[in-house]
Amino acid sequence: NGRILYCANEVKHLNGKIGAGGGVLAFAINRENGSLTLLNTQPSMGVHATWVTTDASGTRVVVANHGDADPIFRVVRKNGVPQIENFFDDGTVSMFAVKADGSLEPASDVAVFERTHGVDMRAQGSAHAHSANFDPSSRFVLACDTGGDHIYVYRVDPGSRTLANAKALKTRPGIAPRHNAFHPRLPYVFIIHERESSLASYHFDSKTGDVSLIQTVPTVPAAFTERNAPADIRVHPNGKFVYGGNRGHDSIAIFRIEEATGKMTLVDIVPAGGSNSREFNFEPSGKYMFVANMGSNNIVTFAVDPDTGKMAPTGPKIEAPKPASVQFVAL
Repeated sequence: NGRILYCANEVKHLNGKIGAGGGVLAFAINRENGSLTLLNTQPSMGVHATWVTTDASGTRVVVANHGDADPIFRVVRKNGVPQIENFFDDGTVSMFAVKADGSLEPASDVAVFERTHGVDMRAQGSAHAHSANFDPSSRFVLACDTGGDHIYVYRVDPGSRTLANAKALKTRPGIAPRHNAFHPRLPYVFIIHERESSLASYHFDSKTGDVSLIQTVPTVPAAFTERNAPADIRVHPNGKFVYGGNRGHDSIAIFRIEEATGKMTLVDIVPAGGSNSREFNFEPSGKYMFVANMGSNNIVTFAVDPDTGKMAPTGPKIEAPKPASVQFVAL
């Protein structure tokens, strides 16, 4: 409704309290000038909160808590023999009910990812929750685990305050599913992979929450062999195109969506206008995209052709320290 902004606080010790984890903040938006007033802060029920979103009604908020990459070492005795055990912070998804004034109640439920790991024990030593989105019906939440190579789906019927009937889909090892984006009107969800330069389309059953892989496509040219870590993904508001961001190749890959099948065809790969783009987003009309380049400290504006999906820089840039996310609201 344009009145409240929710923000994830990506820390390990909220308000300086050791072991408190991350936080989620609620701000009231002044509709006269856009200024913000803090309403309250709740513990996010996990370490390094990295994602926050609301359902369609604005009555529930979910947060993805990434967890930490560094293990804790404990010495235990098994059958009298001293051994080292490693423990990691959990990757979690938490749900919060919204009060009448927009502030948040304490977490109503927390889903803990399977305590597993991926193929790279340094980057994937444990489960890492990196995104969690409501489907268009607000009956399910789909979450991505970059550490354990899983996609999780939770049932969250309207009015429910729990993350129920978890379904886990194991992806190919080592690809690290990171961010997801639902199609606005068709039964598809798209997921970008952090450790493989690729993007996948899935069929999503809005009755059961089941997901099934349709296609995986590369996000960089075949000749590019340097390090690349894809980050964000967005579906154009008109539903005709999906866009994936590359960190390393520093570009945005554009794909046309075949609406009958969910398959994708490459349209173009465009320089991002800076380095290490964390996220990007369309303003509501879909005519312009704004790319947050964390590495080069700028936000770059692109004009987008709604018929071809192609994008071109308009010239204006905003200088900003390490921009991570771009959101829009009509005041």
